[in-house]
Amino acid sequence: MATRDDINIVFCCDENLARGLAAAVMSVVATAAPGRRIRIFIVDGGFSRASKDKLCRSFAAHEKHIQFLTLDETFLRRLMVSHHISTRAYYRLLLPAVLPPDVMKVIYLDADLILNADIAGLWDLDLKGQALLAAQEQGEHFYQVSSLYGLLNYRELGLKPEQKYFNSGVLVIDLDQWRRDDLPAAFLKYAEANRQHIRWHDQDILNAVLARRWGELDPRWNMQQHILLNSSWDQGPVKDKEAYDRLICQPYIIHFSTAVKPWHFDNTNPFKDRFFQYLDTTAWKGWRPNGFSRVEMTRTAKKAVKSLRAGIFGAVKKG
Repeated sequence: MATRDDINIVFCCDENLARGLAAAVMSVVATAAPGRRIRIFIVDGGFSRASKDKLCRSFAAHEKHIQFLTLDETFLRRLMVSHHISTRAYYRLLLPAVLPPDVMKVIYLDADLILNADIAGLWDLDLKGQALLAAQEQGEHFYQVSSLYGLLNYRELGLKPEQKYFNSGVLVIDLDQWRRDDLPAAFLKYAEANRQHIRWHDQDILNAVLARRWGELDPRWNMQQHILLNSSWDQGPVKDKEAYDRLICQPYIIHFSTAVKPWHFDNTNPFKDRFFQYLDTTAWKGWRPNGFSRVEMTRTAKKAVKSLRAGIFGAVKKG
């Protein structure tokens, strides 16, 4: 039975994120101060037998506080998926249906991140009546609803161009409010009616439906890899240099938010080594990537084609 002091955390994962999940969970445990019970729920989107066994061995010392759950995907089958985003991305929209009824508040975490601070600091924040707390997107083309990769239909939704667009990888959720207002039904209704406008899956849905019902987290609670790829430090939402330096040097959560993860061969995130420090405390101890993933090979091929085209056009111009 849950108590008010319990910290409830949920991950929604499948086989592709098994290693990430293992490192993420161990980072939560390692950075937590003693004295607070942490309950971790893992919504199982499909693990192989071998990965499930490794996860269970990795969490053996904490198994009484970790619970695997399953979710009926029937309502999600018509939603959009892509090459690296599966139906699992939408699981967070249905959390009221899968989490125990005594869970009234929960922190949702993506499985491609690691904690760098005590999760209690995030849990103890006041939602102030909002449906969720989230951090603004940090990529230069994402951080407003009117950005290049913001909400395509923000005008139809009555939103101002400067309305902030949040990242859905770290969420503090008022699950009681989600249940009372039947927000999962609202999410699915929006998804079905606006399929042509949705590009970023669950994140677009959450931003559209909850545009006026979310509170903003300190960006350090979700330092996204996108900010490291901006053309210059001030091209994202953070315009103060000191605040920017704090964000990238002292993040509370490090989110490997692009398609290329630390377990991919060519990931260059400066916190990549910290990910492997946590992975080495799991049943994947010593594992390292030794070749290119499909994502990496596709990206490398695109670069090669681009270079080839540049060379051909350059030769034509010279000729």
